[in-house]
Amino acid sequence: MARLLSRAGRELVRHLPYTATSAICGLALIAVARLTVPVGIATFGALLSRLFHVLHPLHMLFSSAATSAVYFRYRPSPVGAWVVGLLAGIGVCTVSDALLPFAGAQALGLAPELHLCLMEHWHLSVLAAGLGAGSGILWIARTGKPTYLPHSAHVLVSSMASVTYLTSYSTWKWSVHILGLALVATVAVLVPCCFSDVVLPVLAAGAGGDQITNVTKTSSSARPARNRRPGSRKGAKPNQGISAPRGGITASAAGQEHPGGRPRRG
Repeated sequence: MARLLSRAGRELVRHLPYTATSAICGLALIAVARLTVPVGIATFGALLSRLFHVLHPLHMLFSSAATSAVYFRYRPSPVGAWVVGLLAGIGVCTVSDALLPFAGAQALGLAPELHLCLMEHWHLSVLAAGLGAGSGILWIARTGKPTYLPHSAHVLVSSMASVTYLTSYSTWKWSVHILGLALVATVAVLVPCCFSDVVLPVLAAGAGGDQITNVTKTSSSARPARNRRPGSRKGAKPNQGISAPRGGITASAAGQEHPGGRPRRG
């Protein structure tokens, strides 16, 4: 368990710059769009709300894919991996995209609206998380490669989903607290995503901290070594054995030949 917590702490530190940059860039893009798109505040908020309803299911898909893939690496049970990925995708994404941004916006005094897609569009949430969990299992079963790709996509999409929730379900004064919103979005993405992609599937699989390896990357020591013949060298051709000495066949190998090449009579 201590090793697992240490691994989770390293994941948080490693993802902090990437997550913070994604949140700041997302807020900057929305601010630029607000200044350049000639629509009213209500219309702009409605556009952001539609964008959120695209990013939020996409976030569930990538989150459940990463979680089920890690689970399946430690315990090759398709049913268990699918159930854990489904529940983690729905639960963690609801916390990351709605509950934590709502609490952060409330603390900043932006009077946010609590919107839970799980309550209003439950079929969309279940469909996205279920497809993601299945794709994560297939990713590992067919390729055997690490979960770096779904994990990176998970963090990026989660950042954009949290940002769009903060800007679409809060008052127009969000532009004044853009740095505070960036901090809220970073925390809302960093903790749930690393927990669902690293800690949760390993604990659910029963692997424990002693068996945990690099989850989002595969180290060179974990790759299986190729079988080689004793004494064979890398790059040697199959038919290349011990080369014959220079000067022809030796006397011991050819039955004691004389220098002319004819066999010596007994």
